[in-house]
Amino acid sequence: MTKVTGLVRRGSTYSMRRRVPTDLVEAPGKKEVVIGLHTSKLAAEAARHESVRPDMMWTTHREALKRGEAVDPDRVVSETELRRAVVGDFWKREQAATALPDESEIRENVE
Repeated sequence: MTKVTGLVRRGSTYSMRRRVPTDLVEAPGKKEVVIGLHTSKLAAEAARHESVRPDMMWTTHREALKRGEAVDPDRVVSETELRRAVVGDFWKREQAATALPDESEIRENVE
């Protein structure tokens, strides 16, 4: 299994631990977030997938604090929101990596 930051194994149970950013410690009232990954040979992959969830939650908390709203520490990022964020990030990276040729080059290839 590849090494993943924050992946912890106790016996046969895996979990992922992430420190809450210092600017958000007071909002959710926690210093650390622990996400249970149960028992799995694919715990490293699940940890990478689940590491996006706290980042999205913290972004939402920061935006709420900027607007002066109260932060709901029990709010959970839905699977749909998580997939949308991951796919959106993947799309941006793909678009940046595949630059389109300029218009004159396309015309030459067509002719």
